[in-house]
Amino acid sequence: MDPTGLWNSLFGADSKREKPHIKHDMSSIKNTCQMQLEAQDAAIHVNSKTKTNAELNAMPSPQLSPRLVRQFASVTTSVIPSTAASSLSALQKPHYDSSMLFGQNGRPSIRTFIRETRSIAECIGVLNSNTPTLRFDPGTSVSDLIDQMNHVFKRQYTINNMQHALGSRNYLLNLFNFAKNVQLQSIISKGRQEIGVLTQTIADLQLELQSLNLNIEQQRQESLSIRRELKRTQIVLGEAITKHKYELAQHRTMIEAQNKILYNLVRQRARQDILMDCVIAILALVISQTPVIRGSIRGLTHSVMQPSIRRTRTRQFSQVIIYVVLVLQLRSWVSTIGLHSSTNSLWKSVSALMWPECMTPKEMLQMTSLMDSAEMGSLDASLLLSIPTSPLPISCQPAKSVY
Repeated sequence: MDPTGLWNSLFGADSKREKPHIKHDMSSIKNTCQMQLEAQDAAIHVNSKTKTNAELNAMPSPQLSPRLVRQFASVTTSVIPSTAASSLSALQKPHYDSSMLFGQNGRPSIRTFIRETRSIAECIGVLNSNTPTLRFDPGTSVSDLIDQMNHVFKRQYTINNMQHALGSRNYLLNLFNFAKNVQLQSIISKGRQEIGVLTQTIADLQLELQSLNLNIEQQRQESLSIRRELKRTQIVLGEAITKHKYELAQHRTMIEAQNKILYNLVRQRARQDILMDCVIAILALVISQTPVIRGSIRGLTHSVMQPSIRRTRTRQFSQVIIYVVLVLQLRSWVSTIGLHSSTNSLWKSVSALMWPECMTPKEMLQMTSLMDSAEMGSLDASLLLSIPTSPLPISCQPAKSVY
């Protein structure tokens, strides 16, 4: 038998023409995938410079086109020819269904590719574990030998096709891994940008914190200076208060000494007033008992009234009136010349002699002054000297100057 005819009968006449076509489709798909991924990578790189972080987060992750994956799956499944119909076709058929490579949303499913790859690898392992052997017995005919070789070639051809399908799926998984790496790189770049923004924000916050610390330090220094000024002011005020207390104590001592002198003057003037009142009373009595006064009163009563008890009483009453008028006139004249105070009261003179501390400053001034009552009434009471009843407990120490 012609070897060419044997090859064509075993593998089909068009099996050699499929391989260049499949190779061409695989290279075109590879180029298309690379162009698509490069375009997506360039778009991500440009968008990362022009768009904000919110727009970058809203960008879709790089994915392979479903149309490209379907084309790739159809090429990989077309590698298995119809001449490989054997007992393994039932085991191999579910692993080459291209509809199983996509999820419910129409996008490629990586888990499906992984399951497909695992199933193909298991099938290849099963085929490699059961290696057939050719028997060359003397009684073996050529047709049996051809059948054995045909079975071996079919098995090897199936293994080759499965190896090719496994390699194509591995390549597609590599593309998925590449797309995922691109997506991770974009996420990492965005994360780095966000980290840079956060780092700048932290630096700004640190600068603000430093400025706040400086302001707090300045305020603390100002508060310390204010406290020092307050302490100085308190010291100055305390020294001034101590000085004023010392001066006030001296003035109070002087006032007490003057009050003692004033009390003595009041008592002396009260004695003088009482003595003068006694002199005035005696003098008025002497004058009223003179013959001129008595004769005048008697002649007037005798000429006006008839002799009777009424005339006698009228004469006595007239003498008393003349006595009182003489006393008042003499006291007024004595007060005018300064020999008597302007109080014109015997009780005030007696109280001033006995209890001078009970008198008001105005009364004491009237007792010791030459002014009359009208002038004393117009005098402002705030200008009068106040006499303290009890001394205050003030330390009479001189103030120490800080300067």
